[in-house]
Amino acid sequence: MKQWQEKLPTLNLILLCIIIFILMITGFLIGPVNKTTLNNDLILNRLFSRYSIQSCKELNYYYINSEMYKVNCTINEKQYYFFLDKNGIIHKQLSVDSEKELLDYSVIIEQYQLKNPIFNLVYYKDQLAYLVVTDDYELIIKYDNYNLIMKVRF
Repeated sequence: MKQWQEKLPTLNLILLCIIIFILMITGFLIGPVNKTTLNNDLILNRLFSRYSIQSCKELNYYYINSEMYKVNCTINEKQYYFFLDKNGIIHKQLSVDSEKELLDYSVIIEQYQLKNPIFNLVYYKDQLAYLVVTDDYELIIKYDNYNLIMKVRF
């Protein structure tokens, strides 16, 4: 009987550790994911309520000088990029031209001698631009003429 009573504090400690682990997973992993999902749903609902858009996909968040979103939407069977703020107000729209984007990527890589770049089309200071992230730099390059707007070294 005494052996069982000696093991009881150890079992309580193990149970307490399991409960704390579950609470940490809920608080630090699931909570932020749910908040991001709810925020994205709110942005899309504001967009759908204001404009006659059939469907959207690829909602991307970015922050350069303000909180902005890029979303790929379909209107009358044509693809568009919409650049909107957190209130769902569209600042710019652009017809999707994936061939131009692929050509732009190769020109930018060659012109700036980039290694392992990640491209993202963004709306920055009232103009369209490419946000290019490499291992060493973060560049913002104009969409129209490939001029460098900003360069940040990590």
